Amino acid sequence: MTEATGLRNQTDSKLDDDLWLNEHLFEIREKIVARANELLLDADYELTKAAALSEAAKEYAPGKRFPGEHQHSWRASILSQLSAVTLISALLAIVFGCIAFGISIAAEEGEPVPDVSGYIDLVKIFAGAVVGSTGAAAVASHTRGKVKT
Repeated sequence: MTEATGLRNQTDSKLDDDLWLNEHLFEIREKIVARANELLLDADYELTKAAALSEAAKEYAPGKRFPGEHQHSWRASILSQLSAVTLISALLAIVFGCIAFGISIAAEEGEPVPDVSGYIDLVKIFAGAVVGSTGAAAVASHTRGKVKT
């Protein structure tokens, strides 16, 4: 008896989803038809009805699956954005930071701390390179995503 109730609830849930989808598609259909009429009235476009509907449909449903077919883990997506310049710059920033830190703590008590500002400047430069190369990779990835449409 509980199995029958569970099956009925699943069926009711599926019907509710279908009703929502039908309502949603009806709204999208109205928007597509309205946009197609705008394209037909626009003097810059010389389109047939079918071509106008097709162009309007592409604006509302470009045909890309969401999420994409290949779902990667967040680690894989982050690692795919890292370039060799980013990794080398990050490594050098860490190395020079450690050198500056090591020099500053190696000074014996009572002695003046050696000047490590040159090393700190190198850390800043390489940290800036990490930010710049990561930003460039993100922009390139975003641009590649737009070109594939």
